[in-house]
Amino acid sequence: MMTPQEKKARRKEVRARSYRKHREAILAYAAEYRAANAEEIKNRVAGKHAMYSARYREKNYTKCLEMTQAWKDANPIRRKKMQADYLQRNLDKHRINQHNRNARKRKAGGRLSADLADRLLVSQRGLCACCGASLAAGYDLDHIMPIRLGGANVDSNIRLLTPRCNRRKGGKHPNDYLGEGTFPVSR
Repeated sequence: MMTPQEKKARRKEVRARSYRKHREAILAYAAEYRAANAEEIKNRVAGKHAMYSARYREKNYTKCLEMTQAWKDANPIRRKKMQADYLQRNLDKHRINQHNRNARKRKAGGRLSADLADRLLVSQRGLCACCGASLAAGYDLDHIMPIRLGGANVDSNIRLLTPRCNRRKGGKHPNDYLGEGTFPVSR
């Protein structure tokens, strides 16, 4: 009678022999499968990696913080470049986060949606809400009723203005700003 270790060794030898005999067919099938299911395999591996990484960070929280800080200290120029690249790719997201942060600091309440700028561009047809100029060159998110005058940091209190109109309006009440008649009219 064989021991469990001998049985295990025997199974391993049988599998190895079978693999050697059919190696080419097995490799061809594996390559074909990987090509046909590349996206699924990528997602599966990414999911496993993310789960493993999260577990590792939980167990080694302090070590991970130290490693991150060491990398930041060793690569200040690369870190600044990565931050600048991220900001350029996610400018609207950054603007909204800044508005939300400032509102929290002023205890204004409310939170802007992440896709607000895109929705406003469509609803305003790409034009400034004050002067009607195109927003293609750039725009600012403007609180219609400024937070410092009691306005809320909510989607319905935001519009898109050209940077020039937004600077001119500043923290004025919307009726006061429109009553001045100083906003540019260039359509």
